[in-house]
Amino acid sequence: MVIFTWKGVVRGVSRGFPLALGSAVSGLVFGVLAGKTGLSLFGATMMSTLVVAGASQFVVLGLWIAPLPVLSILVTTLVVNLRHVLMGIALNRNSVSLSPLKKYGSAVFSS
Repeated sequence: MVIFTWKGVVRGVSRGFPLALGSAVSGLVFGVLAGKTGLSLFGATMMSTLVVAGASQFVVLGLWIAPLPVLSILVTTLVVNLRHVLMGIALNRNSVSLSPLKKYGSAVFSS
């Protein structure tokens, strides 16, 4: 059973802080590379906001040329993100007794 408390939130934030630092560094690297490929600040911000899988962002930067190869980008990001299907299957085994709402909540707040 998943129970959220303020004490648990504070503990989670403190434990997740090193991961947040790693994400910040990754975001900075993405921003620099996006600028070098000609992606605008708005475009880079929108990509970081809309694309949840960071690996896909870096893959897309490698394919970012004019004219934009949309089909190649879509297929490549699909293949890169198929790993999430396998992770979902593995995690589902451990959460069989949870309701769908608790499963989704746990997945969102644990990643």
